[in-house]
Amino acid sequence: MELWIRSQDKEKIFKSDGLMIYCTCKEMPNIASYEICDSFEGSIATYKSKERALEVLDEIQTAIIYCSDDSPEIIEKVKKKLKSFVAMNLKTNSIVYEMPKE
Repeated sequence: MELWIRSQDKEKIFKSDGLMIYCTCKEMPNIASYEICDSFEGSIATYKSKERALEVLDEIQTAIIYCSDDSPEIIEKVKKKLKSFVAMNLKTNSIVYEMPKE
């Protein structure tokens, strides 16, 4: 399964090899934010709380798990459940996820 990500600002789309949460509080203690970063692309989304960043990662995980089942019924359920899930291509075995706004 290939995971393609569209960045929050919609300016990048790329195949992701892994995502992580990075807290900016070390650099800017007065303005803490939580960025979801890709190992090659850098920051791709910013959220005000760690909880929200974790929700987004949970949603991506759910998309990956459920899209492993290629039945059309499952894919439709995932599209309805996950607001940021964009598409799945069964021939290339890949999904596209658009990083949600705050």
